[in-house]
Amino acid sequence: MNSQEFYQELSSLPGFLELLDSQQYNQVPEDWHVVVSDVKGSTENIQKGKYKDVNTIGASSIIAVLNAVKPLKIPFVFGGDGASLCVPQSCLNKVYPALQATRQLAQQAFGLDLRIGTVPVDKIHETPCRVKVAKVRISPHYEQAVFDGGGMKLAEDWVKHPDIGKVYRLPDSENDTGGDFSGLECRWQSIPSPHEETVALLVQAVSESEEQNHLTYKETLEKIFEIYGEESEHHPVRPELMNLTRSNKDLRNEFKVRTFGRSMWGAIRYWFDLWGQQILGYFLVNSHAQFAGVDWGRYKPDFVSNTDYKKFDDMLRYIISGDTAQRGELTRFLQAGYERGNLVYGMHASGAALVTCLIFNYNQDHIHFIDGANGGYAIAAKGLKEQLATLERKRSSE
Repeated sequence: MNSQEFYQELSSLPGFLELLDSQQYNQVPEDWHVVVSDVKGSTENIQKGKYKDVNTIGASSIIAVLNAVKPLKIPFVFGGDGASLCVPQSCLNKVYPALQATRQLAQQAFGLDLRIGTVPVDKIHETPCRVKVAKVRISPHYEQAVFDGGGMKLAEDWVKHPDIGKVYRLPDSENDTGGDFSGLECRWQSIPSPHEETVALLVQAVSESEEQNHLTYKETLEKIFEIYGEESEHHPVRPELMNLTRSNKDLRNEFKVRTFGRSMWGAIRYWFDLWGQQILGYFLVNSHAQFAGVDWGRYKPDFVSNTDYKKFDDMLRYIISGDTAQRGELTRFLQAGYERGNLVYGMHASGAALVTCLIFNYNQDHIHFIDGANGGYAIAAKGLKEQLATLERKRSSE
């Protein structure tokens, strides 16, 4: 197998529960790199009301890299306030400018500081950690990457570290690096919970035994289904609750991203085109019309099928719709696991889901990143990190 085509040649697993089998993962080749993007001070920015900006920049780093390496398929995961991807070394000359352009976008258009870096996989494999990946078939049109082995988390820790990260973080570019953000769209209102609330959940197994860690994830997923019911019952997105926005404020983020580096007239033209598409889209997505080769009656159901509301990258990430009583029951289960030293977790509840879209074509090839409104994964990560620090102090004192 050609190293560059390693990921796109992988066969996909038939379901999400298959990821709990460590034998299903493949080790990423030594000549690949882990790419990390992370908004510095995301919690503080979210507290200032910039949670949608933080999400947009995390998604922008993904689309910039995907556009840079296309048509090559690479694995990635969206983390809310950043992203992680794996790329072959042969593509780094394209990936670096894409990442630097995203950092310029973050600084100049949103006032955010984006930390970016790449870590060679062979360096990670000098440690006990491994970068292992699999594909999961989420829908007929969407294969999602899942990661195991601890390597992705280690790469993120290294890039964020004030000293170690100096080796891996990318310097600022002295030139206007451009950047292709085509495909990123933010055209939907926040999607209200089908039930009482939308929960952003993070769970990281922390046992020294890989077997125990997989058992922890299996038990957690089983508990989620026991408490919240089948996926159709706790899915955070329902077609009947989806509405295209009619707000200039809601369209502002896409406009900033897609017009970054354009002339004033280019930006004005995009604004009018955007609103024209919104008006047309309002009628199309609520109809069963065939237009421009797209079956618009299928768009909302396909949208729901192509969401990444559950994923795995050395931890379980899950957006769940339910009520406060269900969250209380899940919290008691997770707290018991934390007190046994098996896991750490973070949770954030809001009234809606936030969606950011990557549109490659409207017919079938589109992906929708789901996060909780008002902070979601980023706020949940704060609680998880606090638990992890407490657990590490406890273990070191024993």
